[in-house]
Amino acid sequence: MDDGRYYWKGTLRPNVLPNGWAWEVAAIYNNDHPAPVMGGSVRVVLLNPSIDTVINALGWRPHHLLYCPKDGTYLCTTRKEDMSYGTQYETTAVQTLTWANKWLMALELVMTGDLSKELFNSPVGI
Repeated sequence: MDDGRYYWKGTLRPNVLPNGWAWEVAAIYNNDHPAPVMGGSVRVVLLNPSIDTVINALGWRPHHLLYCPKDGTYLCTTRKEDMSYGTQYETTAVQTLTWANKWLMALELVMTGDLSKELFNSPVGI
């Protein structure tokens, strides 16, 4: 990227929604990766559909989202209990994309009615 960060761009398909719904995402490494930060040092940003499109379609904002000025709104892909400064928790793109796929799968389950919005939005929902 222009600021020296690395990224991966690709498509995730949780396969809950019919017709092979696809999510185009970017996994962006922080410059200080690996650093233990809430949400992880690799951020997953929805590209298509964008998170704003998703929020507008849902009519509500999922709780498991974080924000940074550089990248905008991104998926929270690291649990609080995974963060430790004594034993450094290092995220990789593979770990982060696995959690992002789980995040999107849970959202798709909400969209099909198989998971409640309330459970999705709870701290242990996804």
